[in-house]
Amino acid sequence: MATGDSGRTSILRVGVAGLGGAAAQGMGALAADSRFKITAGADLRPEALDQFEREFGGETYRSIEDMCASPHVDMVHVATPHNQHMEHVVAAVEHGKHVVVEKPMALTLEECDRMIEAAERKGVYLVVDRGSHGFDPPV
Repeated sequence: MATGDSGRTSILRVGVAGLGGAAAQGMGALAADSRFKITAGADLRPEALDQFEREFGGETYRSIEDMCASPHVDMVHVATPHNQHMEHVVAAVEHGKHVVVEKPMALTLEECDRMIEAAERKGVYLVVDRGSHGFDPPV
């Protein structure tokens, strides 16, 4: 993460987990905001990874876990199917990454609690994107 003269972070490097429709809306807002740089994307679909690489030039991964291990990612935007949110959020948090997850946060309150507890334990931010208005950065 780059820091400015004031010691504050100037650019937050973002990895996007899941490169489908929900991610497309969020990536547009992130790309337009000078506080963020999209540096990585993860998806199982080769065509989605190819398109991501053409548009953003970042690292591509078929595994979200591998993307979360990248030293070039500070924050993960989780835009995978709802039933995978908990798994992917916890993977990012365990790697010390801040997380923005699309709504719904998870499918059960127990999953939400597990995500919150993991973020608190690792000392990272966990933000639920409000959805229909596009990505609303927490900084």
